[in-house]
Amino acid sequence: MQAKKPIATFTHTLKEWPDHFKELVLSERDFEMRRDDRGYKTGDFVVIREYVPIGESGHFTGRQVQRQIERVYHPDDLPGIMPGFVALQLSKGFYC
Repeated sequence: MQAKKPIATFTHTLKEWPDHFKELVLSERDFEMRRDDRGYKTGDFVVIREYVPIGESGHFTGRQVQRQIERVYHPDDLPGIMPGFVALQLSKGFYC
């Protein structure tokens, strides 16, 4: 009997503005709309870091949440997703 090969996953680090970050922390939202520029795949992880855009620079607050991507929806999968974007269905995660 052969051992199953582990599924390769990738961790994407993303930034999120405070209002949207709060929704993720409170589990009021379980999806992300993102540009399709990172090769997101089901099973990958996202670490979402809270980012405060102030002036020309902005800063990270140090708060973050980790979620696993349960499904990736493309424009052909769901009406309303603009070309070049994806909707990421996220697992319930944990706040760091």
